[in-house]
Amino acid sequence: MKTQLVKTGRMPERNVVVDIYKGIGIILMMMGHIGFGGFVDHTIHAFHMPMFFFVSGFLFKEIADRNLKGILLRKTQSLLVPYFLFGLGHYLLWMVFPVFRQGEVNLNPLWHLLWENTTKLPIAGALWFLTALLWTNVIFLLLRKKIENDKELTIWIVLLVTAAHLCLKILPFRLPWALDAGIIGMGFFLAGYLLQKKKEHKVISHLLHMPLWQLLPAGIVCLVLILVNDDVNMRTGQYACAELFWVNALAASVLLFVLAGYLQKWEEKVKLLAVVNVLLKEIGAHAITYVCLNQIVLLVWQMLLSRFETEDNTLVKLVIRCTVLVLSVGTIEFAEKYLKISKVTNIRIKGKELGR
Repeated sequence: MKTQLVKTGRMPERNVVVDIYKGIGIILMMMGHIGFGGFVDHTIHAFHMPMFFFVSGFLFKEIADRNLKGILLRKTQSLLVPYFLFGLGHYLLWMVFPVFRQGEVNLNPLWHLLWENTTKLPIAGALWFLTALLWTNVIFLLLRKKIENDKELTIWIVLLVTAAHLCLKILPFRLPWALDAGIIGMGFFLAGYLLQKKKEHKVISHLLHMPLWQLLPAGIVCLVLILVNDDVNMRTGQYACAELFWVNALAASVLLFVLAGYLQKWEEKVKLLAVVNVLLKEIGAHAITYVCLNQIVLLVWQMLLSRFETEDNTLVKLVIRCTVLVLSVGTIEFAEKYLKISKVTNIRIKGKELGR
């Protein structure tokens, strides 16, 4: 799999396969938020959030002699600025417009924004991912700075991941700012990091260049195992059989990454695929914007189109849900193009750009 890099103005070269991969993940996330029901929701929730931890690890750059404090500051601001900006923005919408809430206005959502953000955030429940990813980055950076040996690093992360799973079973409350999800996500982050670091190894290289005749049956086996397991949801800390969750989520994350490589490879031969890839790349490049905005946009379109939905017509429901998805992607792309939403992660402090 040849990974194509493109330059975008002053920005560093972008990994096209990674953008396609993230675009696929965002579409799956939005489908999960729309609620296609049954088999579809069950399958999506089994791996769509681990995908983002995985690809973040794949993009991780060794700290070596780089300023650890500066790196931590950039990571913190690039995730917390949109977290608080969109969290407070959605809270204001929730207060002002009764259509977005049930019951009276209160300060409870602010408590959840500041502490237990895996539940009861107003409108944009997906914001929990930003703090979980922050925990993942901070803890991994600190460990990597102290531990140079990959095997020792892996042991420490496995122990932390095991502890996080135990906390979910033992503690009667969730850890602040989705800390348990962030630690569990660190396992996928590590997998992506090692895959990138060892990509020239014979086995890893074969995995990343898996031929279609192996990719397709591997995908079918993965799907069957996902269906065997019970419902999974990283936000709520629901993992069913944890061992099966890890097998499924890791396998799906890798297989979809290989698929993204094929999509990039084939776009020159299939015109329609080239068009689809352009959209996936745009979505992937603005993934944070989609995490922050998708639920309010989906909710508005669902309310507008709900009048056409009938309880006894499954086909109509499916068409409406697909229409909501398409219109929502179009709305967010329009907002990104003309309002430059993603620039909120590139603020300047003391003359330096952050969020890169």
